[in-house]
Amino acid sequence: MGRVIREGRAKNMTEIANECDYYIQGLSDITKGRRSVSVDLLYRFVNKYNVDANLLLKGTENNKSTDTDYSKSGKPPDQHLYELIKAKDNVIEAKENVIDTQRELISSLKREIQPKEEGKKRKAY
Repeated sequence: MGRVIREGRAKNMTEIANECDYYIQGLSDITKGRRSVSVDLLYRFVNKYNVDANLLLKGTENNKSTDTDYSKSGKPPDQHLYELIKAKDNVIEAKENVIDTQRELISSLKREIQPKEEGKKRKAY
């Protein structure tokens, strides 16, 4: 984020937070390593400011490593991001399973109700 500010693409962290639809204190905590960054925030930041995602994840530019500690978990940033993406994929898969189960339930209820309604005539109101 500091690079985006130095290059003049954003005035300050507050502007970046507003553009990425995120609150400034959370963004400050992320840069200080107190909070994990969400996949959605990374996606919005990379798309808005055309930043190289590898630079963000690995903390390197032109294969020069930096001494920045990106998380207190001790995991490399790319491993942390991989775990976030995997967790998000698991949530999406679980939601899809719930939706499939709901569709099956609805169709079975429709099959159960239809034979009962076929013998009855609808009343006009």
